[in-house]
Amino acid sequence: KKLQGLGVKEVKPFFNVMHAFPGACLPKYFYDVPENYNLSALDDLKADLNDAESQKTLQGFHDHVFRGHFSSMPYHKIFHESPISITEKTTFVDAGAFNGDTLQAFTKCYGNKYNKYIALEPDEENFTALKKTAREIKNSKTKIHLLNAALWKENGLIEFDSQGNTASSISGSSVEGEAKVVTRSLDSLYEEYGLDDNACIKLDIEGAEIDALLGAKRTLSRYKPVLMLSIYHNPHDLTEIYKIIKSYTGRYKFALRCHAGDGNDTMLYCF
Repeated sequence: KKLQGLGVKEVKPFFNVMHAFPGACLPKYFYDVPENYNLSALDDLKADLNDAESQKTLQGFHDHVFRGHFSSMPYHKIFHESPISITEKTTFVDAGAFNGDTLQAFTKCYGNKYNKYIALEPDEENFTALKKTAREIKNSKTKIHLLNAALWKENGLIEFDSQGNTASSISGSSVEGEAKVVTRSLDSLYEEYGLDDNACIKLDIEGAEIDALLGAKRTLSRYKPVLMLSIYHNPHDLTEIYKIIKSYTGRYKFALRCHAGDGNDTMLYCF
């Protein structure tokens, strides 16, 4: 309406434009041409989802991806409307900690009733903001551990596109001007911090979730930590991540929640 008020004669929804010009626009975030989706894996996930809210969220995801309908995606406030439980024994691993927004939400919901909080953020500017956020939280010196590193399939160094915002991401290719950052695997973090099945692992790492899970096979198979996995950065993350978890162990139950009104921050919970 605003564009039409400015004299623009024809306004098309971006969903329609993407599918009118798939070669130029797709794949992008959730979206791809319909024939590229693994519909049988979506059916398998639907059968595995643990509750009615997850079924509604999956239907909203389907309407969002295949029809461009955003309003059917239910919203759930992170931690406050969660299908998992956090206890005083829980060590929370926050991969993609950004500026501490999840840390703030976590401590606002659970207060001091957790064991440890391990936050990984490779972007230097974001990491500076994360340290500031942590300093403002009670008992941060003993409970909160900050790592200026990226979660990846192995320990080492990798090229990183630093944006100083939520778009910072592993590039994996040598581009002039890109710095290399330290990478850690989840298996190595488990050994270093002596973690067990009381851990909860959150991955929101701008499309690197699958690679991080490739460095977590021993951990997931042996300990079965609770998982909060972002599935909105690439169009096939939901089905591919689900299949990886199932291939490691058949002991998980699954739930799906969306923590933003536009379909972003949609997470697969495994517990």
